[in-house]
Amino acid sequence: MKTSALDHIKFIGAVTFFILLIMFVPIISFLFIPIMVGIGLMYINRNVISYYYTSMMLFIILYLFFSPYVFIIFAATMFSILFIHRLIQKRESFEKITLASGSLFGAYVLMFILILQGFKEIPLFDQLFETLHHSYYDALEQYEKMGMAIPDAVVDVQLDAINMLYVSIPSYIIFGGIILFWISNMIGFVIAKKHGVIVPKMKPIWAWNFSKSLAYIYLVLMLMNIMNEDHQGSFYSVVTNSINMVEWFMIVQGITVIVFFFAYKKIPHIITGIVVVIALLFNPITMLIGLIDLLFKLKEMIVKSKR
Repeated sequence: MKTSALDHIKFIGAVTFFILLIMFVPIISFLFIPIMVGIGLMYINRNVISYYYTSMMLFIILYLFFSPYVFIIFAATMFSILFIHRLIQKRESFEKITLASGSLFGAYVLMFILILQGFKEIPLFDQLFETLHHSYYDALEQYEKMGMAIPDAVVDVQLDAINMLYVSIPSYIIFGGIILFWISNMIGFVIAKKHGVIVPKMKPIWAWNFSKSLAYIYLVLMLMNIMNEDHQGSFYSVVTNSINMVEWFMIVQGITVIVFFFAYKKIPHIITGIVVVIALLFNPITMLIGLIDLLFKLKEMIVKSKR
């Protein structure tokens, strides 16, 4: 399909508006990513070469003349849209496309951050958390001066939480990308479909299933974490972030079991929604449900129990 002048205008207009949003209202710019996915897929479907060269030219301009933040978000978004296009061509499922594109977006953001930190364009994570530690200790001193000293046990727990947050930054960035592109693909695919792009349909949540191997990976990671007595260093960081990612996927698997059970029992959607919210609040239990489902196929047991 040939690219019309209107297609060029839509794409250039959307890109320009997206860049302006990143520059002046960064938080709002994330809400525009679904539009970028839809218009980007439309444009790639009609002129992939033009999409590629336009994106590369803008990457260079943004890197040279704009803030690192603008470059990171724009580049990660455009690369991810191109990746989504390739997966659609391979007729992959909505779930796989969302998981892959979201992970890729998060990985791109993380990679660009590390590169820019290497060139000293932005502060290191170490510097940011060192500032956070100083602020925390300053707050403790203020409480002590007011006669409101915090118990050492509480301080230790809070410091451990700050350190865990520091170690887990990569997994938070990647999982954030997955959530962002789950929403973006749901909306963006509707826009792309209206422009003639063939996109996969999203399965009902209860039909989502991760591979059983995920459960075995989790057990191996937990064993590695237990064996690693020295909770610091690169190895600890890799294992911790891997555990975080797998646990989040198992929470999603647990949610699918809950939704499947309520749908199978024909319980009203509003009750299902309330239970899902409660399940997210008590996520260790939800994760356990997901782990059991991966190992023993709880959904099949639910169906067989009625027979």
